[in-house]
Order: sequence, then C-alpha cells, then structure tokens
Amino acid sequence: MSRKFAQGKYVIKNPDKYVGNKIPTYRSSWEWHFMRFCDLDERILKWASEAVQIPYRCPLTGKRTVYVLDFFIQYADKQGKLS
Repeated sequence: MSRKFAQGKYVIKNPDKYVGNKIPTYRSSWEWHFMRFCDLDERILKWASEAVQIPYRCPLTGKRTVYVLDFFIQYADKQGKLS
C-alpha cells in the first residue's frame, strides 16, 4: 500500500516576514501547518525554511557534511523581547 504525503510549494501570505532565499517547500502536512503558523501569527517577526546550514564533521566517518535546519524563526515574547 502506498501513501501519498502532502508536499508542494507554500504560498507566502506575508512576504515581508519571510527571509529565505527560495520559495519554501513542504514535505508533510506538519511542515505546511508550521509554515502557515509562522506566516500568519503576528508574534513571528521573521521566518525561513531550510535557510540555515551548519557544517560539521561526522564523528563516525570523519567526513565533512552539512546539517540544514528545517526552520528559522524570530519572534517577540509577551514583553516584546526578541527571541
């Protein structure tokens, strides 16, 4: 039995908040819902999908590789402090 998972390009409603350099791609309904939350919630000031890369050396193989964060967000807490 094959399952079809939600995937596609997210249509940004508030482009001034999105700081990524490419159109966000979701690979699950969870990612789509989180993108929608980031896009529409007024507490989220900036967000991006797969925009931050962290280079590291694999401790098992010694090879250099890159970890790509799923999401980056900047938000204001209840006191207005940026996080």
